[in-house]
Amino acid sequence: MASLKDILYRYRVLLLRILMGFLLLWFLFRSGANIRDTLNEMLRVSPWMLLGAFFAKVLSEVFTSYKWYYLMRKAGLFVRFIRVLYVFMTGLFYGLFLPGIVGGDIARVVMLAEESGGKSRSLASTFMQRNTGVAGLLLVADIALICNPIHLDLFKGNLFPFNDLRVWFLLMSFAYIIINVLLLTRFLIRIMVRMMRRLGNFGNKVSAQVSRMHEALLMFRNSIVASVMMSILTQMLEGAFCWFLAHALGLDIGFWWCCVLMSVTTLMALLPVSFNGLGLREVAYVALLMPYGCDKSTAIALGLLQFGIIVLVALCCGLWHSIKPVSD
Repeated sequence: MASLKDILYRYRVLLLRILMGFLLLWFLFRSGANIRDTLNEMLRVSPWMLLGAFFAKVLSEVFTSYKWYYLMRKAGLFVRFIRVLYVFMTGLFYGLFLPGIVGGDIARVVMLAEESGGKSRSLASTFMQRNTGVAGLLLVADIALICNPIHLDLFKGNLFPFNDLRVWFLLMSFAYIIINVLLLTRFLIRIMVRMMRRLGNFGNKVSAQVSRMHEALLMFRNSIVASVMMSILTQMLEGAFCWFLAHALGLDIGFWWCCVLMSVTTLMALLPVSFNGLGLREVAYVALLMPYGCDKSTAIALGLLQFGIIVLVALCCGLWHSIKPVSD
């Protein structure tokens, strides 16, 4: 039987992430929020609004699964949709315990490696699923911010323009385009391969792996536009998820603003420093909503409710994984 010390050592990364999440929440409550008010806000919400948020989140994940299936099918990787859905949902469960919200992608790559023609193709399909999702996130946020600008109160002096959230998303969109042009064309990879081959046998092995991975990525170029369009719909479902929760707490927030909020908190949750974005999400809501008159305790309640439903959906996926394995 494993000792307590062995258990703590085995799960040290998970425990550290949970601790970091609670430290961030502790900081928020120490800086003016009231934990009792936050709990009261959460207990007063309408169960029907919570149910609406839950189904919006589930529908978003199912549609993302279909986008992944579409990407693979267009690339000539024929895996049944029910299998893709099962693997994607299983990844949500494992993502609770692996670093960042992309941690579940590790499980997805491993589970679909054999059926998709190897780890390179499985990794490429998983990456493109995530990559097109980021494109949809940035597009929706850019459009929403043009219609409804959001300003922060964080920077002074010469950095004052960075209080405009549009500046951040336009910079991220520009960087995203540049990175994808380099990734999905052969110019940069050819230069990298030539440089690595100068390193001898080791360089040749690495360059062969890089070339194989890049060729797998190029298989998905023809389906990028349609996949990004699907990602826009997915991001709007995420906005609906946030809208249900915000209105459950009595916040008069428009749908497009909710889409922006979800874009910001999704990007924050990519940082592998806390348990599924716990604490990071609440910090983002406080920073974004307080300048517009939202109470800090209510902003934290919004983040905690969102965290709770995300965990609930992931646990339901884990239950499906444990009672009904799916295979070809």
